[in-house]
Amino acid sequence: MILAQPGVCSSSHNTLSPLVAALPSWFRFAQCLRCYYDTKLAFPHLVNAGKYSASIFVLIFTTLNTIQREEFPANDQIIDRPVYLLWILCAVINSCYTFYWDVYMDWGLELHKKTRPKGLKFHHITIYYLAIVEDLLLRFAWSITIAVDGLLEKEITLSILAAAEIFRRFVWNVFRVEDEHVISYKFRTPSPWLPKHEADFEASRHQPGAIAQHKNNDHSQK
Repeated sequence: MILAQPGVCSSSHNTLSPLVAALPSWFRFAQCLRCYYDTKLAFPHLVNAGKYSASIFVLIFTTLNTIQREEFPANDQIIDRPVYLLWILCAVINSCYTFYWDVYMDWGLELHKKTRPKGLKFHHITIYYLAIVEDLLLRFAWSITIAVDGLLEKEITLSILAAAEIFRRFVWNVFRVEDEHVISYKFRTPSPWLPKHEADFEASRHQPGAIAQHKNNDHSQK
């Protein structure tokens, strides 16, 4: 009977979990590259691919940092942990990248313009500024792991981050749906064809004698 060596399960967990966590970003990264291949449009497809690649790099250095801390637990000097510094750098780049994409691409918010975009559902513009601040703070929620390192249990920290991420995604979805509504409002066009009874109804609303004219046109075309 072969007994498991100490640290084997932990090492496997530290390797397998990041791989599973990276799959969604990898699939989206591949989709963006495919869209670029089909359309030859660097923006937004290659830029969006860069966003997902940044997330993958964060997971890579998170894994390396975790392994390094387990192998060298006594090495607490940041200057002696280049992987830790690279993790922070990648996390900052990823947070800035995704925050910009959330606000300007996914939400379509251009609040610096003087004119208010048509189709916005919230009447108070303050709500949009609050959403931007909320998204910025929660995009950098990972920094809590640095602030409370050694003060809270890892499970508690992860639970706080998970709850914050659920709330951030909920808010993101609200404004994402609104942006789709704004886009459809901006680019919607009248239907080129209506059933006869609906066409008569629309004509009667705008021109009192249009129904008779519409019927005469139908008879002349037969």
